[in-house]
Amino acid sequence: MKVKFITKWYGLETLSKEELVALRRPTEIAISKAALYFEGRVKKKLAAEPPRTGRIYIYKGREHQASAPGEPPAPMSGKLRQSITHTDVVWNGDEASAEVGSNRPYARRLEFGGVDSRGIRILPRPYFSATWIEEQDKIQGMLDKAVSAHPVLADVAVEVT
Repeated sequence: MKVKFITKWYGLETLSKEELVALRRPTEIAISKAALYFEGRVKKKLAAEPPRTGRIYIYKGREHQASAPGEPPAPMSGKLRQSITHTDVVWNGDEASAEVGSNRPYARRLEFGGVDSRGIRILPRPYFSATWIEEQDKIQGMLDKAVSAHPVLADVAVEVT
């Protein structure tokens, strides 16, 4: 489960070394800010508030209220929330990108639904895509603003996988 923020630049070969250096830093800052912002919003979505409305059961000796299908996952251990991280900005030719995601194996299953290791079917508890839907205009604006200040063309894209 990840989101990749990308800027693809055109015409970099027309820039002087100084202009290229001047372009790289603001691009990296904008992508980093977008990634950090999105990471924070996903983590907020995984916070304990508002309370979830799923079933209540005893887990490790204490009462736990699960999330209902369609709600973000209810926090149990906090490991999913802690696993949401971002990468540093990476340049690949004329493309700069950073990713936000989780390495937890159950992250995708909670987002999209599936069958857990016990064979229990889990209905989707979207948190990643729900955050993206809520925040995409703001993030797109952050990236667009950064690339519009430069003398070469750039495409801004976001991949959700």
